[in-house]
Amino acid sequence: MSEVILNVLDPMLRLRDEKSDGRTPVFDGWLVREVFQWVLGRCGVPESEQDLEDTGTMMSTGTVEEPAWLIEPGRSWVGFLQQVAEFDHNAAIYFDEIGAFRKTCRHCRQKRTAAREAAVAAGRAAQASRNAS
Repeated sequence: MSEVILNVLDPMLRLRDEKSDGRTPVFDGWLVREVFQWVLGRCGVPESEQDLEDTGTMMSTGTVEEPAWLIEPGRSWVGFLQQVAEFDHNAAIYFDEIGAFRKTCRHCRQKRTAAREAAVAAGRAAQASRNAS
């Protein structure tokens, strides 16, 4: 009988263990996709292993004295990315079965587009208008 020892590592570990060191940009006004690309690149996830939806969402802005999207030193990158994903239509973030980092719709796991999100928002507005009548 042979024995095989298998070590399985969670690829999200890399993002949990990496912490902000305080030398990061203020992400106010950036496109969400650009934030993900910057952070993942900083954490060693190559663009070839990034499968990111692009909803066209831009990060909100604060003031010069109090930026809205400045990550605190010592905070984990995965926590920050989860917060950004929630801001961007409550997206899901995960590594898929082949090791690619994905940002998708939380419900259907498909990538959304800016056009699709605009259509969904218009549909919600029309429904709200009908309900108010």
